[in-house]
Amino acid sequence: MVEPRFEVFFSYISGIYRAIQSLRARFSKESGIQSVHVFWIHLLRRHPEGLTAAEIARLSQTTNSLVSREIKALVERKLIYTQEPSPRRRYAWKFRLTPGGQAIAEDIDRVAINVQTTVSLGISAQEMETFYSVLSRLYAGFSQIEAQNITGGNYERPNNR
Repeated sequence: MVEPRFEVFFSYISGIYRAIQSLRARFSKESGIQSVHVFWIHLLRRHPEGLTAAEIARLSQTTNSLVSREIKALVERKLIYTQEPSPRRRYAWKFRLTPGGQAIAEDIDRVAINVQTTVSLGISAQEMETFYSVLSRLYAGFSQIEAQNITGGNYERPNNR
């Protein structure tokens, strides 16, 4: 029976997503940054060599236009910087964290580890490994469905008589 699994899957995934968004919003408010910047700052910590705006967009699965609009705020707040000499070709600049950005990135990692530790209490390392393996395959499957537009009306509808 598919329907009960769909309902449980949808409820749990939606609930987890809402909880993560709530935690991210709370952290953003406390740290004085925009919610959208949290993962970007995290990514820049993981890539000390710097990332271009396009790389930030790709890695965070967001649009180039959003990153282009928002990256300026991080530069103005002196959380990130670039060493590029010319104001031209801004899209190819490599952005890096400032010491202030690094401090926020460390807070992000600390909070993320605390949340992960708390929510996974009582779950074995093997169960977590299996969970992430399954989650990865589900993500790949959903990405494939999204790319193929499988729901484009090519499914059988039940006869409603």
